[in-house]
Amino acid sequence: MFQFRKRLLTYFLGGLKGKVFSLIWGSIIAQGLGFLFSPIMTRLYSPIELGVFSLFSSFFSLISAPASGRYEFAVFLPPTEEEATTIALLSFFVRLLFSFLLIILQFTVLPNFLHYWNLDCIRNFLWLLPLCIMVVGIFSILRNLSLRNREYEEIAKTKIWQTLGSEGFKLIGPICFSGGSFWLILSFIVGQSAGMISLLRLRFKEFKNSLQKGTIGNFFVLLNKYKQFPIFSVPASILNTAVANILPIFLNAFYGPETVGEFSLASLFISAPTILLTNSVSSVWTGEASSFLHKDAEKLTSLFWKITKKLTIFSFFLIPLGLLSPWMVPLIFGKKWANAGWFAFSLVYVTIGSFIVSPTSTVVTLAKRQDIGLVLDIFRAGVSFFSLFIVWRNNGDKFLAIWAYSLSGVGVYLIWFAVFIFLLNEIKKNSKKITP
Repeated sequence: MFQFRKRLLTYFLGGLKGKVFSLIWGSIIAQGLGFLFSPIMTRLYSPIELGVFSLFSSFFSLISAPASGRYEFAVFLPPTEEEATTIALLSFFVRLLFSFLLIILQFTVLPNFLHYWNLDCIRNFLWLLPLCIMVVGIFSILRNLSLRNREYEEIAKTKIWQTLGSEGFKLIGPICFSGGSFWLILSFIVGQSAGMISLLRLRFKEFKNSLQKGTIGNFFVLLNKYKQFPIFSVPASILNTAVANILPIFLNAFYGPETVGEFSLASLFISAPTILLTNSVSSVWTGEASSFLHKDAEKLTSLFWKITKKLTIFSFFLIPLGLLSPWMVPLIFGKKWANAGWFAFSLVYVTIGSFIVSPTSTVVTLAKRQDIGLVLDIFRAGVSFFSLFIVWRNNGDKFLAIWAYSLSGVGVYLIWFAVFIFLLNEIKKNSKKITP
């Protein structure tokens, strides 16, 4: 199994295979554990319970998008490790302030917001949101620092700890207690916490030394220096998150949480073969590209095309999986999940588009063109909302809504790809101007 993965990564990334495999071995184990547990979980939890958890996750994603001003992604840009560590601390304190604000909001405007969007089913779990914001945020900050330092082995280990913590708590709920969506949410928090603790031990001394040196005094300087992240990346992130999470909210509003649960399982099933490569290739692309950015723009472009061409070839293997989904899903996960198989049949096309384009999407950040990223996300949001609105306006059923979402997403990813090529050419032009 490991040798097969290694040969596959050699095909995709050539000389980078060692770095990718250092990152991917943890994903292999984690994904294997998740796959083994999933048929058990779908028999312990109902589509409605999974649907409520999916709605909580979607709402959490929407709320957390602006939480740290996106400063955690600025850690890739500084030339020195000291500045990168200070940015990480800045991101933490911004997120902490946001969490306190969220505590106030959950007693004022959030309940009315949930009622308006027909999300009353997650109202009892609002108290968990600030905890989720901090745990997920700290893990994201630490992971980005580890990527910057190319600590791929450590990141791989965190994936295993996350899976063990998460899957363990998913089993405890239904077996020892009454089960329900609460245990799915708690398992998510436990998994993220395990990953956070695993990476924090690597950075603890750096953070301590940075605080002792009084680098907090540099926060205002860095807030201004990297202001393009909250100005452009936050709106883009909100829109991007809205697009990614609007379909579960839409399905719940018109068809209920059971349909949301079926959609969630379908998305997981059809994207399972791609998650391993997408996340790992994306992580290594980000780490290597940030290095090439200051040294050799030609290598950056070459790496982009190498990854994209081979991801495109591999993506065609997803088509048979999509065609067989209506029969495979109920066989593996149980008959009550039959509709999820037909959802997966529709989602395979947008999954292919995402698989090819998403791993290299950080080219927008590398080019420091968050303004273009904002325009791309506005376009994506507009197309997605329009496609869903047309289906709703004409009284279309849930299957047609997912078809509209999937096909419109393919067109959006094609445009994104063209823009990424343009930005890579801009990076090359700028690097030639700087080179003496």
